[in-house]
Amino acid sequence: MNTDLFVYGTLLEPRLILAVCGYVGRGAPATLTGFRRQRVLNAAYPAIVEDARASVEGVVYQALSRQQLHRLDEYEGEMYARCPVAVTGLRDGVVRQVYTYVLRPRFVNRLSDEPWSLDWFHLHHADYSIDD
Repeated sequence: MNTDLFVYGTLLEPRLILAVCGYVGRGAPATLTGFRRQRVLNAAYPAIVEDARASVEGVVYQALSRQQLHRLDEYEGEMYARCPVAVTGLRDGVVRQVYTYVLRPRFVNRLSDEPWSLDWFHLHHADYSIDD
């Protein structure tokens, strides 16, 4: 069974999702409502936590295999849980049930007060590699 995955951070970069799990394809733009995205302290990547007043823009990668998801679970590590969420497609307005990685509550102290964006990532971490 294949699974769709909403990504909102460094995995927006096609070269990273390819390197991590072998996924080749373009993501479909989508919005996740009820969550906010923040930088993780001393890191190049973000995390999301629930916030009824916020939303996060990202993309949905479609039809990931079980093996690809397993590799992504390992990459995301213990700080994140893969959770089911509903996202709205930016092009078609259709609500889809997908999965995403949410920061586990016990790690909330690792969040900075600063938002994260792909532009910020490109500006400050042009040399980022998947080994960071």
